[in-house]
Amino acid sequence: RILGPDEPEDPQASAWWDAMATAPTAAAVLQGFVRGAAPLLDRAAPISEVVRAAATTDDEVRAVHAKHDLLQRAGYRRVVELTAERSALGHALTIDTATDVLLTLCGDGIWVQLTQDRGWTAGHVVDWLLTVVPPAILAE
Repeated sequence: RILGPDEPEDPQASAWWDAMATAPTAAAVLQGFVRGAAPLLDRAAPISEVVRAAATTDDEVRAVHAKHDLLQRAGYRRVVELTAERSALGHALTIDTATDVLLTLCGDGIWVQLTQDRGWTAGHVVDWLLTVVPPAILAE
């Protein structure tokens, strides 16, 4: 279970998602997402990166990876939509390109690179993401 034994299967059914989705400002939505997604990334990103690598050589694994990617992209897109409901997106971003930015900054690859390859703590990654994600996506 990605979310943990006491959490629902779908991140969008969790208490942290509800708090994020009802946050009053765009920056608070993004900050709530970073904080809420961090434990999921800490548990699942290393596995996802192994699956991504194996997907290059195996059709069944490729299908698993494609499903994960589709679900993750849909969730991240929803975060961007909630953000855009509260504030203009910056840097001439569309919903799609802002989703790409969020996936890049808060995705499996960067989580693994920083925590495993570079030795950052999860808390350090979260602190960094809290400072870089809002200005990367918002116009304010």
